[in-house]
Amino acid sequence: MSDQKASFASDEPLFRPLTWPDDPKLGPGAVIVSVGPDVAPLAAALNLKKKPFRHLMLSRLYMGSKKGGPVCLAGPSVGAPHTTMVLEQLCAYGATEIIFMGWCGSLVPDLPVGALLVPEKAVIDEGVSCHYPLPGKEKAEFCLPDENLANTLALAAEQGKSPVFKGPVWTTDAPFRETPSKIAAFAAKGAVAVDMETSALFTVASFLNVRLAALLVVSDTLHGGKWNPGFFSDKFRQGRSDAKEALCQTSHRWKK
Repeated sequence: MSDQKASFASDEPLFRPLTWPDDPKLGPGAVIVSVGPDVAPLAAALNLKKKPFRHLMLSRLYMGSKKGGPVCLAGPSVGAPHTTMVLEQLCAYGATEIIFMGWCGSLVPDLPVGALLVPEKAVIDEGVSCHYPLPGKEKAEFCLPDENLANTLALAAEQGKSPVFKGPVWTTDAPFRETPSKIAAFAAKGAVAVDMETSALFTVASFLNVRLAALLVVSDTLHGGKWNPGFFSDKFRQGRSDAKEALCQTSHRWKK
């Protein structure tokens, strides 16, 4: 009985990512893509589309070979719980530097559809982060990316045609509960956009001591008490194309 009580008192998780002898050896770079339509074009741009892939959770994992390689891509992966599980497994396979590409909704008038956002901070409003306690942050309200990787990503993004911004993003688990009062409250905290993954990824990456940054494409706007979807606009298509090019340019650092 005493041994059983001791096991319950431990902070070490009983369930963690597994690796098997035939699992890939990754490293250092990985890209996680949130939305399905971006997966195949980015895999092709990274020269991974015709390479072997394996299933990873509900995603596909594209690699340079069956044994892995310096660059890999996983997706689609929507929402904090699933995406952080993918992140944990990629890190167990050896990835140490990760870029997340997703879509976001703008909360402010000067962040238009098609713009690219490199989050410099993420405001936590999802349920994953509280399970990854960071030193000195028992109940954190926000989390940060790897600054150097975020700056590198922003410089690459600025080579495209779409406007590039830096700023805080609000991450929620409930996109259909983005009410006017919540939008106003998180905008008052400085958030310029909302998504479903970023704060959880920043927190888990910090917990695992790996580098991670995000690049988000503005797909719709939610300010002024009105939702304006921009998913089929030319500016949004251009933003996705520019984000893809920025990720490819940044990935060159992993192939050296």
